[in-house]
Amino acid sequence: MKDLDSLKKNLAQVAEIVNAFKSESVQLRVLDYILETKIDNTSEAGELLGTKRKRGKKQTKNKTSKKEDGKNKAGRSAKKSRPFATAILDELLQSGFFDKKRTIADIISYTGPKMGHHYKTSEISTPLIRFVRDGKLNRDKNAENQFEYLKK
Repeated sequence: MKDLDSLKKNLAQVAEIVNAFKSESVQLRVLDYILETKIDNTSEAGELLGTKRKRGKKQTKNKTSKKEDGKNKAGRSAKKSRPFATAILDELLQSGFFDKKRTIADIISYTGPKMGHHYKTSEISTPLIRFVRDGKLNRDKNAENQFEYLKK
């Protein structure tokens, strides 16, 4: 019991220093180091705290990439990310989607159900402006004061 009391006193003294670190993981590492050193010196304290440390090499798992087994670190299926808006707009441009005048709302309503990719207006507008600057598309305002995009 004396060792446990002295350990509590020591931790109270160290708490201010440990809390000075902003990172919780650093705090845990410092505490782990302190406890490990103290436990190594007094095995009785380790038994009282209920922390039994095994010494030796850490066992490492055989790491495989996400592409090989289709799973992420947590063991769940790896989720494919959606393509960037630029790639989708380029695909629409190649398919003839912009042969007619299209608004951003038209593009979003088409890509959602037809292509399975849901984008916000803000995600589509910047690539559309780039396409206009690059000379791939023209844009004009319609009667509702919205921009309509048309293939050059």
